[in-house]
Amino acid sequence: MSAAHEQYALGRSPQEYARLARQAEIMKPMTRRLFAEAGVQPGMRVVDLGSGAGDVCMLLAEMVGLSGTVIGLDLDKDALLHARERAAAAGFANITFAHSDFAHYVPDAPLDAIVGRLVLMYQADPAAALAKLTPYLRPGGVVAFIEPWFQPPPGRREHREDNDHLFGGNTTSFRGSSRFRTAFASGIPSRWSAAAQHAFRGNHGSSRGFTSL
Repeated sequence: MSAAHEQYALGRSPQEYARLARQAEIMKPMTRRLFAEAGVQPGMRVVDLGSGAGDVCMLLAEMVGLSGTVIGLDLDKDALLHARERAAAAGFANITFAHSDFAHYVPDAPLDAIVGRLVLMYQADPAAALAKLTPYLRPGGVVAFIEPWFQPPPGRREHREDNDHLFGGNTTSFRGSSRFRTAFASGIPSRWSAAAQHAFRGNHGSSRGFTSL
């Protein structure tokens, strides 16, 4: 996650945090639908990887309610400060934020769900990033991510290289079946195979396990 932190192409500024908030409003309905269909419920303990300006955390806080807990992880200290201020101003008492990458975060209690939005795309090895946290997931827990499916222009090597540079050398990580392999390389139990297959086919009706759009 630290390499991705250094390579984030859009920078870190109040203007970027405002852009993220506008983007979050557009993506909020689909994000809520995905998390709900994946199994996020009231009372759950959920970690949001790459929490940024806090929008996904605040959405999750609504979903898990006061009996649940949301933990946002990020390496950008300014974003964490901004997210804490926003969450406090919105009246959320069930969100905490931690300055940590995936590899070094150790939760103080088992997790019911591991989620994220537009974050695995920045990981050089998404499976390794997830593998650090899946051991802390309760049996039957939820892993749900919204990630893009990159399709660089065909035939022009320089275009593919530009995309690789922009997205941290990882434009191939979420194409087709490689997304499916990411789930299981990260240690997500094989018993979730059928659910994950539904997720990758775009059928989110029973999408417990690794889910991606």
